[in-house]
Amino acid sequence: MKLSTVLLSSAGLLVAGAAYAADLPAKKAAPAAATGCAAFGAGYIQIPGGDTCLSIGGSFYVTGDAISSNTTSARTATNYGMAPEFDLTLKAKNNTEAGAVSSKVQLDFTKAGVGFDTSVVNFGGLDFGYQPTAFVMIDGGATNLAGGTINDNFKAASLHYTANMGATSLMFGVENGSATFNNQASTVAIFNGAAANTPVSQVPDLVAKATFDAGGGAKISLVGGAHQVYGAVSGSAWGYAGGAMVSFDVSKDTNVSFDAATANGALGMIGLQGGSSALLTLASGQIADSDDNSANLANGYNLEASITQKIGAADTLGLYAGYGKANANGGTFSGVVADGDSFSAYQFDAAYKHTIAKGLWVTPEVLYTSVTQDSTQNAVECVVRIGRDF
Repeated sequence: MKLSTVLLSSAGLLVAGAAYAADLPAKKAAPAAATGCAAFGAGYIQIPGGDTCLSIGGSFYVTGDAISSNTTSARTATNYGMAPEFDLTLKAKNNTEAGAVSSKVQLDFTKAGVGFDTSVVNFGGLDFGYQPTAFVMIDGGATNLAGGTINDNFKAASLHYTANMGATSLMFGVENGSATFNNQASTVAIFNGAAANTPVSQVPDLVAKATFDAGGGAKISLVGGAHQVYGAVSGSAWGYAGGAMVSFDVSKDTNVSFDAATANGALGMIGLQGGSSALLTLASGQIADSDDNSANLANGYNLEASITQKIGAADTLGLYAGYGKANANGGTFSGVVADGDSFSAYQFDAAYKHTIAKGLWVTPEVLYTSVTQDSTQNAVECVVRIGRDF
């Protein structure tokens, strides 16, 4: 066979093989690992001229609020109001030679002005800024539905370090002992409590928290803290607070949470200091950690429970119940709580969030509160919020 014939035959086979291969379905390439801003999740875009990735989100909603109570003043026994609010959330992330750095800022725009809701930076296990305190406990129910009157979302300037060890995380930190918490309900105004004295601390609060993920949606948290009570005229002492929370999924659509906390000289940590409590929101100004002159320690406890129930793809029902009691334990508290006096309060809250369309929702809510100190005061608050997320 001539060499030219062999070459021509080989060339024909190569051409035919190439044509056949071209007709075969192409193999799918393995998905490439996410890089750049995509590695941080959906919604992040790169800021021109740098390597920082930014996510912008938020919500706008209008709240209609009607309150009825058994207060002695007939002219203030029923109140109604309507107000808009706009929340803007900015998240920034970038990778550095020392690891990933992330930050979050949430601004609240209301008719009263603009305020910081959250401002925090995270690096490794370290986080610092204005953020939820270690004693945020309840993880569900009406407390988590958008714009809820009770959000159990105590916040303070703080510095935390968290070490993750498998299913267990340990957090240690310091927090501002004179924090203004972020969850007063509008019902507080109708009881006109005098402003409680809050003695100044010389050092920040010390906090620690352990959280164990038991799997299957179950989580257990233990938290403790120490707070210096510094009398306005004389005396100082260290108060303490401690609490526990259990949260678990009954089913893929149902979560149940319980918590209990107690404090002696650190009522603000567990939400019992006047005006700072989701539970005792109506007791504004009625008690503080100490009296006006010396560091006599007040004490108290609270119990809370919540249920979150998803209903189909568009609806969520949240239920909340809480009870708390505080004891003055010496001294007079701005003329409101007498020596040795005490007060107690309980609340029941139900909220229902319905998604009308993607990003558009409505949440009706009913809150009942009862506060007892010498006499009993009751209030019912009905709220409707209509909002748009983006």
